Amino acid sequence: MAEYTLSPVGMDDFRCSTRLYPFTVDLNVDAATFWAELNGPAPLYWCRLLRSVEWTSPAPRTVGSTRTATMALTGTTLRERYFRWDEADGRYANGFWVTASNTPGFRRFAEHYEVVATETGCRFTWTFFVEPIVSATNPFIRPLVRAVLKGFLTDTQRRFG
Repeated sequence: MAEYTLSPVGMDDFRCSTRLYPFTVDLNVDAATFWAELNGPAPLYWCRLLRSVEWTSPAPRTVGSTRTATMALTGTTLRERYFRWDEADGRYANGFWVTASNTPGFRRFAEHYEVVATETGCRFTWTFFVEPIVSATNPFIRPLVRAVLKGFLTDTQRRFG
């Protein structure tokens, strides 16, 4: 199987970039419970675009942890490495970048999760950093990427209300 190496992404890339796709949703589940499911033994099992997400490093999870995600429709496999992992005072955040993929398509790809407790549950902000191989100035790229990524959030809303 061919493997394509992607370039690193870090927190600085999430501070100011035209490559960001942020989504925020309020969920009717407490922050600790949602965080535990989001990072549990079968992360994101509720997302229809994913066939599986499996940890490839042992618990406890922290910076440097790794996992592999496989997309449902395409069979694309992504190797992921965490560059951030914070859990404190009802606020949770982590972020990872895709180190390699079995299909070409991205120069860089990363995700950042933030979960904050609210009075009625939690607020989940899911931000994607996407730098495709094709030109980002192509007028069809941003709307297409946004539509695909929004599917993950829609599935999360469906699962957690």
